[in-house]
Amino acid sequence: MVGVTRQQVQHWEYGDQGTTTRRFQMICTAFGVTPEQFWDDGYIPGDLFGDNEKAPTTSVIDAGVPKVDDNSRAFVCPRCKNDEHSETATYCAKCAFPLYNLCSGDDRHRNVPAARFCETCGAKTFWGMDSGELEEHGVPPVE
Repeated sequence: MVGVTRQQVQHWEYGDQGTTTRRFQMICTAFGVTPEQFWDDGYIPGDLFGDNEKAPTTSVIDAGVPKVDDNSRAFVCPRCKNDEHSETATYCAKCAFPLYNLCSGDDRHRNVPAARFCETCGAKTFWGMDSGELEEHGVPPVE
């Protein structure tokens, strides 16, 4: 969307390289955020959770890519924000949402947090699905 390769984005993410002010403005425009919102770790586009912290109707990725550990597992459930899970958990015990960005294919391949589609088989990832798509794949709504 801003005319760079995936490798260039990785250089930015790892802090190996910077970018120009013009390119940064393009990135903010592509994400639909201000520079202040871009750098705010607590910013949620459109206040998706509001006061009652219901699950977003848009995808997890649209709400902002969740923070993950070195194994790409979310620190807190990207959907219900539950942070009480064991070190070996793959799914949230509260809402059954994947703590990894798994694909919806039969093999449930793990993907990088921002992937909307599986890099291995091309199936849609759970973190890239909206609430209707999640229910179609057997993930119950958040109560």
